[in-house]
Amino acid sequence: MNRTPTSLTPALRRRPLAAILALLASLMLATACADTDVPLGPLPDAGLDDAALPDAGPSEEPFPPTCDLLAQDCPTRQTGPTACVPGASADDAPRCALLHDTRGDGEPCEVHIDCGAGLVCKRSAGEDEPHCRIACDASELESCPEHQWCSGTLPGHDALGTCEPAATPCDLLQQDCPANADCVVRTHPETGERGAFCGRAGLIEAGAPCGGSLGVCEAGTICVRPRAGLEASCQRVCVNDFNCPAEGESCDGQIDAPSARFCRT
Repeated sequence: MNRTPTSLTPALRRRPLAAILALLASLMLATACADTDVPLGPLPDAGLDDAALPDAGPSEEPFPPTCDLLAQDCPTRQTGPTACVPGASADDAPRCALLHDTRGDGEPCEVHIDCGAGLVCKRSAGEDEPHCRIACDASELESCPEHQWCSGTLPGHDALGTCEPAATPCDLLQQDCPANADCVVRTHPETGERGAFCGRAGLIEAGAPCGGSLGVCEAGTICVRPRAGLEASCQRVCVNDFNCPAEGESCDGQIDAPSARFCRT
């Protein structure tokens, strides 16, 4: 059966192609909008409800009333590092505390919580300011790192000391001790012998009164009475007059323990 070819109506034939395309787009958009009448239904669950969320864990346990300075047995805290530190006074037991900083051995400090765990803030002999020092067992001389010995005691803790430069023999003039140590006249902590050993020098300058105490003079000087009847003062160690820079000084002073010469006028 023959069919008559379909042709555009005269109205459409008179429209430009762009207008025809715009009309078709409008019809398609109307059809799509009609589909939005379908109910969306319940939204998908965004996850578990609050009751099913994982537990953050129990609240942090309180610090114990005391602790061990060597064992460092304090519980940890999410808020920062903790450590066992000496009490506020010699009569107070050690206590756990949150650290303000974690400075290392030999670094300046103001309070114990400035130092890392296992260290205490202490002013050693001859020091003007305190520094962080490693706490150690006073009954074990060699319980410290290399070139250090356990020396002295902590106030209120007779069984504990701090790691100080090892009392190894040295040269008072050459100052040949390891880093952070000075060659000074001191008493050997194990033998009781007085001699030139590595330690920490003091701050009193050459020529200033020193009271006759060991370890209070600056490195390269010793506390001695320059002549009979004179007050003890810090005098430079020497081997000849070239080591005596002050006017009128000569290298003719002598001490026996340890055997050393010093400058005097």
